[in-house]
Amino acid sequence: MSPASSISSGSPVPADRAYPGFPRAITAVLTGLRLAQLSSEALAITTSDLSRLLSAYEAELAELALADWPQILALAAEAVLTHRLSGLPLLMLDVPIASEAELAFLSAHLPGFLKRVWFGAW
Repeated sequence: MSPASSISSGSPVPADRAYPGFPRAITAVLTGLRLAQLSSEALAITTSDLSRLLSAYEAELAELALADWPQILALAAEAVLTHRLSGLPLLMLDVPIASEAELAFLSAHLPGFLKRVWFGAW
């Protein structure tokens, strides 16, 4: 039994048919939480339901050996220091930074350079 199935309500109607917008909405919420680098443990303090969903989502990703965008950014940030092109000059113009995960990725490329970054629209 997968972790996600342990959360289901036991309804005979699949969630995607009973609530057609729910899968897309919860995926956006979970991705946003992961981009903000919030852990399920940190969420457990304020909202246990969302914490359980995030834990199940992360368990499913690990079980199926899948990576979402926040995980890809984390893996790329780890690998940048050992890449053969690391340390070469890099020009970035108008790079939108919309999350903590993206900031961490760029900080790995430019250590000590990004001191203060404004998030969101100007």
